[in-house]
Amino acid sequence: MSGPTDRFVRPTRIPLRSAWPREDQDFTPWLAEHLDYLADCGLGELELVNTEVPVAGISRYLDILARRQNGQLVAIENQYREVDHDHLTRGLAYAVGHDAQALVVVAEAHRSEFIAVADYLNRVAEHAGSDGIGIWL
Repeated sequence: MSGPTDRFVRPTRIPLRSAWPREDQDFTPWLAEHLDYLADCGLGELELVNTEVPVAGISRYLDILARRQNGQLVAIENQYREVDHDHLTRGLAYAVGHDAQALVVVAEAHRSEFIAVADYLNRVAEHAGSDGIGIWL
């Protein structure tokens, strides 16, 4: 006889690519439809502006551009595996290029050096007020 506890499943880690084989074609569209997953970051409710948004002056695209309830823009950059220098600086350039007040870098792992850089830039952003860009890893 089955009971209510038969519906429980033990969570297990699976390779990210088994759920979303490609970051650009699978994960980014999924995250764009589920921005509520980022609410725990402290950004509040996010509204999707667009995906694969061109950045003026360079031949690159921001993964996701979203808007906070207060109207501020949020640049969201994804990377499978561990974040690298290229994605962090690219994310910052995309945030500046779109006049975003926040940058979210979604990755499977963030090295301590990037966490330190984000902490430093967040302290600077606090002093810059509305001109600053907050960073969430």
